[in-house]
Amino acid sequence: MKKITLITFFIVLLFNGKEVLSQATFTANPTDVALTTQLGGTGITISNPTLENGSRFFQLATFSNGNAGASLSIDTGVLMTTGTATQAFGSNGTAAFPSNSGVAATEQVQPTTYNDPDIIAIDPNANFDVVVFSFDVVLDPRLTAL
Repeated sequence: MKKITLITFFIVLLFNGKEVLSQATFTANPTDVALTTQLGGTGITISNPTLENGSRFFQLATFSNGNAGASLSIDTGVLMTTGTATQAFGSNGTAAFPSNSGVAATEQVQPTTYNDPDIIAIDPNANFDVVVFSFDVVLDPRLTAL
C-alpha cells in the first residue's frame, strides 16, 4: 500500500502545472555609470547623466534575473519608482499598500512634488515623488532600430 501511495504522490507532483518564480535581484542606490550601462548598448552612447529629481537611494535600482526570477519579459534593466525599490521588488500580497510588502513601515520616501509641464498637462495630480533622470543619447549612424 505504501508503494502505491508513494507512486501516486510522485505522479501528482509531476503533473502539477504550478509555476514557481523567485524574485529579480536588484541593487538600490546605483551610480550614474551603472544606470547608463544598463540603458545603453551596442551602437548607443549615453552621456551627461543627471538625477534632477528623486531619491537615488530609495527610488532607483538596477535589476537582473528579470526573466526567470520575476517573469518580467526583460532580464536586466533600470527601475525608477514613485515608491521604493524594495517595495517594487517585494512580494505582492492581497492587502493594499503599505501592508502588502512588509517593508513600507521601515522605508519611506518623504513626499516631494515636481511639476513637469508636459506631465501636468495630462494629469494635474501627477507630481508626487517623481524621478527625473536625464541624459544625452547618440546613436551609431549604422543603427537602424532600437
